[in-house]
Amino acid sequence: AAALASGGPRSQTVWFYLVVVLFAGILLGGRAGLLTGLACSLATLGVWLVDAAGVRLPSVVTDPALDFWLVFITSLVSVTLLQYLATRSIRESLDQANHELAERRLADLRLSESEQKFRSLVERSTDGILLLDEQGCIIEYNQALEKISGIPREQALGMTGWDYQYLLMLPEFKTQANYERVQSAFERVIQTGQVLYAEHEIEGPFRRADGQTRAVAQKIFTIPTERGFRVAAVSRDVTERKKAEEALRQSQAALSESNETLQAIVDGSPVAISMMDLDGNMELWNPASERVFGWAAEEVLGKPNPIIPPERRGEYGVINQQMFQNGKISEFETQRQRKDGTRIDISLSSAVIRDAAGQPRASMAIIADITERKRAERDLVESTRRLYTTINNLRGVVYRCANDLNWTMEYISDGILDLSGYPAEDFIANRTRPFSSIIEPEDRAMVWHEIQHALIRRQPYTLEYRIRTASGEQKWAWERGRGVFEGDQFVALEGFISNITDRKKAEEEAIIEQRRLNSLLHIAQKKTESAAELLDCALEEV
Repeated sequence: AAALASGGPRSQTVWFYLVVVLFAGILLGGRAGLLTGLACSLATLGVWLVDAAGVRLPSVVTDPALDFWLVFITSLVSVTLLQYLATRSIRESLDQANHELAERRLADLRLSESEQKFRSLVERSTDGILLLDEQGCIIEYNQALEKISGIPREQALGMTGWDYQYLLMLPEFKTQANYERVQSAFERVIQTGQVLYAEHEIEGPFRRADGQTRAVAQKIFTIPTERGFRVAAVSRDVTERKKAEEALRQSQAALSESNETLQAIVDGSPVAISMMDLDGNMELWNPASERVFGWAAEEVLGKPNPIIPPERRGEYGVINQQMFQNGKISEFETQRQRKDGTRIDISLSSAVIRDAAGQPRASMAIIADITERKRAERDLVESTRRLYTTINNLRGVVYRCANDLNWTMEYISDGILDLSGYPAEDFIANRTRPFSSIIEPEDRAMVWHEIQHALIRRQPYTLEYRIRTASGEQKWAWERGRGVFEGDQFVALEGFISNITDRKKAEEEAIIEQRRLNSLLHIAQKKTESAAELLDCALEEV
């Protein structure tokens, strides 16, 4: 405007520029036209400033005849350049828009595929999956969760998370206070995205729609969205696992109690109990082992068995082999050594301890010190031997029998052979004949009644009766015995029988002799009386 107002030599040039600007705006339009106009305006402004400043330019440039062509060519070049730049910018913008559109379509396709995969994963999952929207309503509920809870999907969808949780509560926990507590917890998670114990599974009981009480393990996490947070929960029915865990816990408790009981038995046992591993090193050595053998537990644990005497090493290897072959050894009597080197008699019972796979792991031994018992047995054997010797040297028979009509013998000494001609074993338990068979039939009733009468009075009895020997000889037996009682209970008859045949014969001979003497005395007396009568008669005659 200033150039036009000045009326200078360049005013026509300015007009030409204005025409070019108008032409470029019509031709290009929009943003390209504005750019062309801006360029031409700047060029015009430059020409005006040069002219206004009075700068002398080369004549070729300042020649008015060339103004039109200068402006025209400059404008044409500028317009062409700007059009090229504008076209390129537009093409790049279109390419970018097409690329962004393609990426968006690809992202939408991928999202659709992801949603399909997610849906397939959710439906195929064996874990129950629950998804709440930003308002806390159920928008995803798979078949596994329907199976776990017993609540149909169509009933669960749209329900709030806290209503769903409250529906599964055990009856004893369904209170208004608990409902408000659950609702507050859900709302806090939705608002803040913070889940308490998010890194851990939460386990607890719940009541299914059909009334069954089950156990569930649940993991809760949040998913941030543009509108807030969604809440997802993955649930798994762990009822069977909890039952198995409880059974295992009870089994472990019972095992622990059994172990404690076993340990108390081992510690309190009066017999020595020890256990060795397969290498022969001691693993268990109870207090009774310390008392019996003299070694403290700390002296033997983890070390080879010290109680095997050198002379018994071979025997030990044999019985150990038998134990592993048969699984156990019962009441094997042998000798072991004490810490001071003395030998003691023991009764050994041992068994193989096996691991869970059934393989031998160790061996346990129960050892009873039978030194005193063996000494008592030896003393008893010696005492019995002496008694038998004494009895067998007696001139008679020692017996123990039942109180029955057969006089069934439990024991009868060898003297019966001399008395009856039958060996003792014939009478034991009436093996060949009862003792009553050798008593003369006329004396059997007397023997029975005399013994029963003595038992009633619990007094000893003394009998004399006749027996018939194996050779048919009759002998006289003298018997003295008594009943053996334990409290009021009769046990047996015990007594002694001797042969009094010679005495009986002597008595009979004495009786016969006495009778003969008495007869002679009577005859003599008669003769004396007759002589006296004759004397009296003679005296009378005199």
